[in-house]
Amino acid sequence: METQLCSAIASHLIIEFDYDGHHRVANPHTVFIAKNGNATLEAWQTGGTSKHTPPPDWGNFNITKITNLVITDAQFPSPQPDYNSARHSDCRCHL
Repeated sequence: METQLCSAIASHLIIEFDYDGHHRVANPHTVFIAKNGNATLEAWQTGGTSKHTPPPDWGNFNITKITNLVITDAQFPSPQPDYNSARHSDCRCHL
């Protein structure tokens, strides 16, 4: 799944997926290895639901918990203005 997510990031493609019982629509920005060793997606969630802050907002998602991933044909134009690709030291891919 990491390869699929990195491909979506490189192509600026909007993704949809289920996570912790919520359906999410997001603009993927980074795949990185978190301090706990988990491959993690950082994304700007634009739609769907969340148990925390309602979209739009940033979210970090453990890749092993992502289900029903759909990479759409729709593109998002650019990174979010507050995006910082240097925020994570162990990046696998980013915008």
